[in-house]
Amino acid sequence: MADLGNERFYSGRHRGKTFSWVARNDPSYHLRCEATGFNPEGMERYREYFGRPRVELGSECFESGGYRGKTFSWVARNDPSYHLRCEATGYNPVGMERYRRYFAQYGDHNTAARGERDALGCILGIYVPDYTEFE
Repeated sequence: MADLGNERFYSGRHRGKTFSWVARNDPSYHLRCEATGFNPEGMERYREYFGRPRVELGSECFESGGYRGKTFSWVARNDPSYHLRCEATGYNPVGMERYRRYFAQYGDHNTAARGERDALGCILGIYVPDYTEFE
């Protein structure tokens, strides 16, 4: 049986997009269609696909930006303040909303805050001591 995630919509707002793309980028699409009575070609198969368990969010990858191709879990471990810097600068790589959801659930918020504090200190030319050195 072919992978349903590679099937495409042939009409509607997401015409030409794969089911997996729509599930990642517009997860409430089928609910809006249902509420308005709109039934694009492929919707029944999409509902079947959407109801299946999907890949763990942490194993998704950024599709653009400096961490393109890196998994969300890798970025959360190696650069825990990444989403804060993106938010501060207005940079919004593809996948950032899903990453924020992942980080809110699994990320180390204390490390992210320390990373931001240290980055700000470097930008302003202020040395910010790392108090963990003295523990």
